[in-house]
Amino acid sequence: MFWEGVNVKPPFQLISEINRLAVLRSISRRESFTKMDVVRDAHLSLPTVSDIIATLHAEGYVLPKGNGESRGGRPPALFRFNPTAKFAFGINVDPPTIAIGLIDLQFKLHAVTEYPFNDDSTPEYIEATLTQGIADILLKQRIDPNKVVSISIGVPGYLDRDTGTWLGYLPLGSFTPLPLRELLSRRFGAPVHIQHASSIYTFAEMQKSPGAWPRDALVVICSEGVKASVVVDGRILSGDHGNFGRVGHLVVVDNGRRCYCGAKGCLEMYASGRSLREYIRSNPLTIAGLSDLNDPALPYRVFQLAAEGNRTCRQIVEDMIPHMAHAFAALINLTDIGHIVLLGAYAEGGTYLADLLQQDISQRLPKVTGVRLFVRAGHRLTLEDLVVSAAMPVIQRHLGVQIPTIHLD
Repeated sequence: MFWEGVNVKPPFQLISEINRLAVLRSISRRESFTKMDVVRDAHLSLPTVSDIIATLHAEGYVLPKGNGESRGGRPPALFRFNPTAKFAFGINVDPPTIAIGLIDLQFKLHAVTEYPFNDDSTPEYIEATLTQGIADILLKQRIDPNKVVSISIGVPGYLDRDTGTWLGYLPLGSFTPLPLRELLSRRFGAPVHIQHASSIYTFAEMQKSPGAWPRDALVVICSEGVKASVVVDGRILSGDHGNFGRVGHLVVVDNGRRCYCGAKGCLEMYASGRSLREYIRSNPLTIAGLSDLNDPALPYRVFQLAAEGNRTCRQIVEDMIPHMAHAFAALINLTDIGHIVLLGAYAEGGTYLADLLQQDISQRLPKVTGVRLFVRAGHRLTLEDLVVSAAMPVIQRHLGVQIPTIHLD
């Protein structure tokens, strides 16, 4: 045949896979089903559906559930979808934490573990943490590694998505590129997908606000650093190295503080978790909950207290506002997108922070652009939200659901 010796699947195999995905897509959305339910939903013949369900039953995706209601003849056999037939790992690597979660085919989180991740972390530590963390969860949950359909990872910094390599993360300084796809797929035998951490945050927020999500948006995330995602027509853009919307290293102060990227005056030096820690180190505060400089929640607590009216924290945050507005206005002018969603520590600022930014940014934009500006605080995303969102697109693709929102290599 003409396809022999060519890396292309023959037509009958493609049709078989398409039909299988149609059945999986149909049954994964139902609490119970009969074969005729799937025939009507997937638009396939009864013999085709029967063969696929028999195969899926043998693979553990389908379980019997007794008999359905009779309509005058023999009661039809009832089945149910088994969400624990397979699993995916969702991983979010973002200071100060590496979070690893095990998720089933209905997006239920079965286990999550956390490990520290800071500016002293080495590539060797990161590789060992990821491999050991996955292995420990599989062992404790008694999961056969063959049941893992994918490992999906969000990381900060620079990526090579073609090879699945994490090229570097500036705060770590010298960084030997980590070929995560090769390392983890060889160790666990599952496909590995790598995304920028900002895409994981953005996808998580989109899942929490499906009815209110605009067509286009700028999503700005503050953790230890500041990063952003750009959403156009409902799709998260990426760029050559996963850094589309790299707002944290826009210069907001000419000849300002030296940044670890080598430039001076970057936004991260004035409005990030790192900058907050440096400020408090130089100006110790006597506010409950702000004394431990190593507390991962410290930046979140500052914005939360500011929103609640604490004068000292409000002064700290309001000193940041011009720098944030400077950078965000530049991003708006570049993209022509005026809907901004604040996540991470910024989300803790709520309407207090959003209103201040709305006012300052609008003064930096042309009037015709400023009238369409809308700034809002997003949801308080947990580590559980992030690991599930890291895994969700690959699970959906495994079940035959098309996900145009996020790029999957």
